[in-house]
Amino acid sequence: MEDGSLYLVRVWRHPGEFRASVRSVSDEHLRLFTAPDDLARYFAESGVAETEPPPTSWRGSSDAG
Repeated sequence: MEDGSLYLVRVWRHPGEFRASVRSVSDEHLRLFTAPDDLARYFAESGVAETEPPPTSWRGSSDAG
């Protein structure tokens, strides 16, 4: 298994508008996106995206405290 990468992602959504910023915690360069598809493409091309689709349901801990 490869070492993981940690990213800081901020997303602003307003009616009819999308804006996101992404920065690797090990990098000072900030990338800005104005479309969700561009953000998804960035993660897919950088090797960050999963190779398998996520499960259709998520099971959290039953110890919701």
